[in-house]
Amino acid sequence: MKQPISPPHHINFDDYIEETLSFLQAVRDKIGRKRLEGATRPTWIKVKQGRIPRIHGFYDYSQISSISISAALVVAACYDRAARISGKAPPAINYPQWPQSVFRVLFDVGFFEFIGHIKSEDSDLCRHRGNDGSGKIMSAISGKNANGLEECSGEIFNLLKFLSFKDDAAEVILADVNSAISEAMINVARHAYPDDFVQESEYDTVNQWWMTAQADRENRTLTIVVYDQGATIPGTLPRREWFKRAVEGAMRQVIPDFSYSSERRARDHEFINYSVKEGKTQTGDHQRGLGLPQMQSLIDLCDDGSLTIVSRAGLYKYGKNTGVHKRALPTELEGTLIEWHLSLPEGASLDG
Repeated sequence: MKQPISPPHHINFDDYIEETLSFLQAVRDKIGRKRLEGATRPTWIKVKQGRIPRIHGFYDYSQISSISISAALVVAACYDRAARISGKAPPAINYPQWPQSVFRVLFDVGFFEFIGHIKSEDSDLCRHRGNDGSGKIMSAISGKNANGLEECSGEIFNLLKFLSFKDDAAEVILADVNSAISEAMINVARHAYPDDFVQESEYDTVNQWWMTAQADRENRTLTIVVYDQGATIPGTLPRREWFKRAVEGAMRQVIPDFSYSSERRARDHEFINYSVKEGKTQTGDHQRGLGLPQMQSLIDLCDDGSLTIVSRAGLYKYGKNTGVHKRALPTELEGTLIEWHLSLPEGASLDG
């Protein structure tokens, strides 16, 4: 019924982060907003007797030239939520025309499973998923708490084996990786979807996290991506008066005129930076909050690596050889995205 909308040609959180965030905002505004109580959720396809079925419009994914696994995971999560809320799979339009590389990333991440087009047991479709010889992508997993860790752990173990680690070496690395990931999952379960956020959010909430990973055999790298649509790191950390005082005290050493209440979104990147420091949690429990600091410390034990966190209007990136880069973003991300990239050493241990 309308001309298709063209997405950005490149969708990722690196060189094209601003275009990507604008695109993601447009998608969630169209398919993620709450409806008025009692309102009927419109169907994806309008069907009237005696007329050809119609759709209002669509994003022309054939115009995309490249998409990263982290961006593909966020897109999949947006559509997964819409499919869960509506109870029906959204149509995929003109997908034979999508560039093969773009289709493959979305397929390998599990996009078509999340939106209800295929089932994981469709072996004819899925048996060659995610493996092009030198690279392999894990089909994304979604959950509400750390109970999903066992399934994620098994998939990451397979990726380590794909990278030619022997079982004992893979298990040593996996133990370090699992410790950090489980903490991230627990944080989502405890803090990402508080009741007041669920009630006040302009978008539907399904209280989920999503996770995928990718192994590159040629470069011996492992990339792990975790995403949630929750209240964000800057939105959930400052919930206690002690935290407000601590943040203001710490921030005024760097920014003398820092005001906690007036600097919320403009300083989101600083809140993320603060959260990466060991033990900086919403609860005040110094045994918690080890996920992000542990991810960052493990990078230093690898040949190379990086940790990228996008949460609300803040970007934080740490690289072993580049240090910390952080800045405010003009467009917010819904929720929090963590991308953990490790260039793994030849040895079996990351414990130094």
